[in-house]
Amino acid sequence: DQTGAITASGDATVKVWSYELLPVPDTKTKVLSLRHTRTLKLDDPVLYATVSPCGKLLAAALLDCTVKIFFMDTFKFFISLYGHKLPILCTDISSDSTLIVTGSADRNVKIWGLDFGDCHKSLFAHDDAVTCVKFLHGTHYFFTSGKDGLVKQWDADSFNKIITLKGHFGECWGLSLGGNYVASCGQDRAVRVYEKTDEPLVLNDEEEEERAKEELATGESAPSKLPSTKTVLSERGAELLIECLDSLNEYQEGMKLGLNPDLPTMMGVLNLKSPQEYLAKTLSNIRASDLEEALILLPFHNVSFLMTLLPQLLAAPLTCEIAAKTLLLLLKVHHGPVTSDTSKIRLLENIETSAMEAITTFRDMVGVNLHGLMYIQREIEKKEGILMFKEVSDKFKEKQKKKRRKEKLKKAAAILAL
Repeated sequence: DQTGAITASGDATVKVWSYELLPVPDTKTKVLSLRHTRTLKLDDPVLYATVSPCGKLLAAALLDCTVKIFFMDTFKFFISLYGHKLPILCTDISSDSTLIVTGSADRNVKIWGLDFGDCHKSLFAHDDAVTCVKFLHGTHYFFTSGKDGLVKQWDADSFNKIITLKGHFGECWGLSLGGNYVASCGQDRAVRVYEKTDEPLVLNDEEEEERAKEELATGESAPSKLPSTKTVLSERGAELLIECLDSLNEYQEGMKLGLNPDLPTMMGVLNLKSPQEYLAKTLSNIRASDLEEALILLPFHNVSFLMTLLPQLLAAPLTCEIAAKTLLLLLKVHHGPVTSDTSKIRLLENIETSAMEAITTFRDMVGVNLHGLMYIQREIEKKEGILMFKEVSDKFKEKQKKKRRKEKLKKAAAILAL
């Protein structure tokens, strides 16, 4: 009914909140607030919670791979849905409140009836964990997204897959549906928007195309691929990084021999004063979603040289963020070769020390900025006479305590009078 919200938590509770307009003292303005009204306690951590559009049922996905259905008004248990082999990460209920869809880390999507809790169909939906399921309003069509980076549309009545939407490089995390549009977000830090067209869609043709792609990918003539989503931008980023590292390596070798070499040409073009600035500029110019793939394409000798330069970047406040991110991705991509080389133990210890100092400094800076912004917010609220947001639960609880205290005093006075 759009009068509140629910939250699910690892503390094994589902909490119900109501929206409330609270008047600001000494002003005519009101501010939107949340008031905690009820709490449903369960036996396991809750990963996801959904309320049916009719407002009568509450579905809670638990860590024990089940979904518990409760009546919304009394929190009385209704039915339990079990069948997934791994925890359920997302659920959604159709607009007529007759079907519920569950998506799990076991890569399956199950369609259930809300009348008896029977499983209508189990679909192998994605090649990795299912991260989000959403029904299209007024229909039994629903969309799913997965860590394989795909968005798929399904028919919950015929159990057919309608279309597969590709666009994300990496994992796809969330979906939002509205009108003729579907929006998705993912690991590549992008929001992809898909628009419904009037072009006719033939399911048999879609199935044949996907079957042909699967045969090509599994056949003997299938091209070998790196375990990554290599793109033109990631290849370009790797080329620029290799060029930067090679030129810096030549410069350092010349300095060791006392030849007083010239600075790399690109440093003069970019108006940079030190090799560290040149490396940081090159790393920051690579798009965030392509950095990991660019590091995969690096030869290992470039990786070794890059790691020797990271402590200097970590020590500088302006470059510690990109250096820390590069370090984590390097250890993720080249973990085996790096850790098996005993000559790099001292280097790794130095990097660890520099990284911890840089992260501590960066965390303190973020904390100071955060509290500074909070102070500015309070000053603006005092000056303008408005509140940006106010939590009323504490005040509501205090009012309830005062009310109960007055009732106790009245009862005590009545007893003494007798």
